[in-house]
Formats: sequence, structure tokens, C-alpha cells
Amino acid sequence: MVKIKTLLRLITYLCIAAAYASVAPYVAIAYSLSFGVLCAVAIARDHTGGLRLPRWLLNLVAVAVLVFSFSRISPDYLIEPILNASLILIGIKLLEDRKFRDYMQIYALCMFLLIGSSLISFSVIFVLYFCLLFAFSTASLMLLAYFSHEEDMTITRDNMVRIIQNAALICVISIPASGLFFLILPRTNYPLFTFLNQWAYAKSGFSDSVTLGDVAGIQEDRHVIFRAEMPKTDDGLLYWRGLELDAFNGTSWTSSSGGASLFEELRGKTVSQTIYMEPYGNKYLFALDKPVSLQVQLGRRVWRLSSTAWFRKVEARIKYTALSAPTELLPEKTIERQRYLQLPADFSPRIRSLVENILKERPGDPAIALYDHVKFGQYRYSLDNLPFSKNPLESFLFSRKAGNCEYFASSLAVMLRMAGIPARLVGGYRGGYHNPAAGYYMVLQKNAHVWVEAYMDNRGWLRLDPTPHSLDTPSEVYGRSLFLKLSLMMDTFNYYWDKIVISYDFSQQIKLFRQVNALFEHPVFSLKAGKETLIRYLPELAVVILLGGIAFGLLRPRKSAEARIIERFAAKMASLGYRKREAEGLEEFLGRIEDADVRQKAHLFVDEFQHLFYRDCTFDRERIVHLERRIDDI
Repeated sequence: MVKIKTLLRLITYLCIAAAYASVAPYVAIAYSLSFGVLCAVAIARDHTGGLRLPRWLLNLVAVAVLVFSFSRISPDYLIEPILNASLILIGIKLLEDRKFRDYMQIYALCMFLLIGSSLISFSVIFVLYFCLLFAFSTASLMLLAYFSHEEDMTITRDNMVRIIQNAALICVISIPASGLFFLILPRTNYPLFTFLNQWAYAKSGFSDSVTLGDVAGIQEDRHVIFRAEMPKTDDGLLYWRGLELDAFNGTSWTSSSGGASLFEELRGKTVSQTIYMEPYGNKYLFALDKPVSLQVQLGRRVWRLSSTAWFRKVEARIKYTALSAPTELLPEKTIERQRYLQLPADFSPRIRSLVENILKERPGDPAIALYDHVKFGQYRYSLDNLPFSKNPLESFLFSRKAGNCEYFASSLAVMLRMAGIPARLVGGYRGGYHNPAAGYYMVLQKNAHVWVEAYMDNRGWLRLDPTPHSLDTPSEVYGRSLFLKLSLMMDTFNYYWDKIVISYDFSQQIKLFRQVNALFEHPVFSLKAGKETLIRYLPELAVVILLGGIAFGLLRPRKSAEARIIERFAAKMASLGYRKREAEGLEEFLGRIEDADVRQKAHLFVDEFQHLFYRDCTFDRERIVHLERRIDDI
């Protein structure tokens, strides 16, 4: 026998655990610790029955928590204080003498926490927390029906299992139904609550200016910046262009044009990309170098961009398409030379002297000579102890001789300008990890990169990347890294979540309705379904079969323990040649058994079974095992 109160407490704590897990990354550490202490005290109180605090005192503390939390609300810090307060309120409710109303309030607060987490970051993990909380709260509500009738009621283990099965059945029916409502309920062209989603783009990212050392902060971030749906491409071509930097003040580069240009005149092989960009708090979009066109669609409106600069900051996930012509050389006949030769007045005579010496020692193409000196000289790549001084480039070239891509690229660009060769920096990302299962590249913030473009007279802009890279390409790393393979496998769920759920808007809803309508107006049935069609719908078919199997298992009537015991007894007797008739009583059946030894042993079983059955005793595990032994002895 199991007490309803004990079972209800257990499932309530599971509800609370699921709700807390959904908001744990966004709750202040002090509130998490306080919540943990309150839960520990509540569990100890449930176990020992001590510490009865008056309800008026707990209500007073709850009001104080609400006042304090709401006083901290600001336009940039709106959701987190509410989540902090809700968490503490749950802890306070656990300290009360819980009645029906108190449990309902706890479940409401748990659901409020889950909804609050979706306002901050609506990631795929939300589905897991939603399913857990839905299942636990459904079982809790069913138990509350018993609890409200009699708090100290006990139920058998069979009844407990039946309650859990019914709760699971409700979930199996309701969760797919909620997916149907997601598809058909009216949607707006634009998301309404992106202004609340501040936490999601509180990450490092490229800005309008790049100070030496800034990109190192981005490169320490392992978050995904975007996913590019495109064919597998040679690793050497994976440069993702975002902004051009042409003005240098000695320590930082800025863009005088904003963003990077699009090169619609480029001809040759092109690569089409569909890019799903994560929010990062700035306006630049990225595409494979060299981008020919960029197109963003929000709702039913389409923007065809003239550069990689979006007209507003990327503060929510955004989907756009790009067309690029991956090439190292960008043809351009004339440029504004002074713009790309600009340097601060009297900037670093020491670096200028180094340039003169290099060009004297290596006659020939000056751009290649300077490139070889920076890339293949005595300089090494490092993110640690970067050179910070009044002239960081001098520190990098002459003393520290270690830095990240900014120092390599800035040094080469400055040296090229000193040699009279127009040069600029390009900011973006380098590389990416190909997901063969889903057909996209995953690019992380740590792939942030800066490279150089030098203007070759009568030819155009030539990409020069002086940063010494690892000998291992992303493909080689993927081939031997089990952890990376698992990461990409898990990221596949995020990718399809963004593609199917997050990107589902009014235009896609209209498109879906038109397809369904066309299917009914012009039905097409073919018994010769192609292999590709079968493979395409195989996952959906597997899900339908799985859900059908679960529903069948839950809906199938289950026999009681006593009925199963009688069936086993009847099967045993049938194996000995004595078949029990359907309407025949046990005593009547025993009278037909001729073998005295068999009849005596069968009588022992029947006596014990009837003793339990007619006295309404519980057929627990111990008694069932004992009866089964009686059957085996016959």
C-alpha cells in the first residue's frame, strides 16, 4: 500500500526539479542557493513533521520577496527578477501545510517558470522540460483528486501503476495534439516578444570597430554563431565575410562604409547558402567569401541587401539566403587609393624600417615578401598574454612575437600600406564543422577571424591570410574526434528546431495550408512510390508507429493480479490433463480431479487464494510469489 500524500509529495518535487532546471542558467546564484535551502528544509519537514511556521509569517516573507524583486526590474533586466521571485515563492509554498490550493499554486508557479525560460531562450531543450513538467503535473492532478477527498488515503501498487499509465496516456494524446495546434493557430508576421530575449544575444561578436585584442574575446566563446545549409566545400574556401575595415588609428580598425560590399558582377561557380544566424547583438550578416547577393525574408516581406549590414541589430534568430562566388581574387579596376593607404601621422618608424629591410632583402613582389615574413617568420599564434601597449603592433613584431589573427592581419596590412600597397582588413569567420547527417556547416564564435585583402594593380583585391593555422583542417578534426561527432549529432536537434519550429511563421503557415488544400483538390495516389519518397517520410512513419504502439500498450486492458494467478493455475492444471470450465468454481473444479496427490496440492493453492480474495487482501509481490510456488508444486 502507498500513501497518496507520499506519492503526491514525490511527484511535486519532480515537477519543481523540472521547472528549476529550465531556468537554472538565468537565475542569480543567491536565489538558487536560497531555493536549495528552502527545499532541503521542506523535505526534512515532510520526513520528520517538525518546523511548523505560521502561514501569516510565510505570506509576509513572500510579499517582501516580491517587492524586492520587482524593484529591480528595468527595461534591460525584465524577466530575470520575476523568475527569481517565482523560484523563492515555490520554496516558501513548500514550507506551508499543503492543501489542495497550495499544490495547485505550486504547479502554476512551475509552469510560470517554464514559460519565463522560453521568453529568455527558446531552445530545443524547452521540449524536454515541457514534456517532463506536463507528465509530472498531469499525474499530480490525478493524485490531487484522491488527496482532496481524504489526505491520508492509501492505494495499492496496482492502482498507483494505473494512475501513472493514465497520466502517460493523456500526455501521449495531448502532446501531439499541441503540435497540431502549433501548426494551425493564427500567427503574426513578426515575433512579439523578441525584446525580452536579451540573455540570448548577450554574447561577444563583431562590432563596427575592432580593437587589437577584441577578437580574442570572441574566440574564447564556444557558442554557435550560425549554421549554413550548403553543399560540402573545400576547407580552404571556408572564409565567411562580414565587414570590411579600412581606417586604422594605431590600435583599432573601423569601417568607413559599414558592412562588406556585395559583388554582383562576379561570374563563375557560385555556392548557395541558407543561413540560420543566432542573435549576437550587432547588425552584420555573414556569407561565404565573396558574397554576390543576400536576401532576408521576414514574414511576407523580402529585403534584398546591398551589403552585409542589416538595417537593425540581430536580436533574434534570423534566416537568410546568400549566393557567393568563392575565390581568392576580387577583380576591381579602380579604387580610392588614399583610403586604403591611410596611416596615423608618423606611425612607427621602427615598423617602416623593418618594411624597407624586408623589401631590400627580398626583391620581387613586395606583397608576397611582406606576407611571407609575417606568416612564415618567427611569430606564433596565441590567445594568451596578447601584446597590450601604446604601440601593440611594435610589441608583437619585435618583442612578444605572439598573438592572434588581429595582430598578424593588422601587422601585414600596416606593412603593405607602408610599402605603398592599398590594403584592408576583412572581419568574419574561418572554417566550420560540416554535419553530414543534416547537410550544414556549424560555425562557432571561436571561429572568428580577421584576414587581409591587398590591392594588386590591374588585377583587384587578393586575399592574404597571414595567420598561421593549425595543420589540422576541420575535416581532419571531425574524422578523429568522437566528442565533436557527438556535439554535431546533438546540434542536429537544434538545427531542425530552428528550421521547423523557430522559423515557422505566417508565410510558411499559408504555404502549408495551400499544399494541404491542393492535395485534397487534386489527390495523387501512386503505388509506385520512389525510394527517395519512402526514405523522406520514414522518420514520420516511425514516429506514428511508435506513438501507436505506446497508445496500444496503455489502452489495452490489463488484468488484475488475482486474474493472472488464476490463469496460471488453470494453465498448470490443463498441462496435467484437467481443464477448468469457464463458469466452473474452484471447489467444483477440485472435485473432478481424480489424482489424490494433485487434488491435495491444488487444494492448498485454492484455500490460500480464496482466503486472500474473499477477505479483500492485497495481492502484493510477496503473496503472489508464494501462490506461484504453490502452483509450481502441483
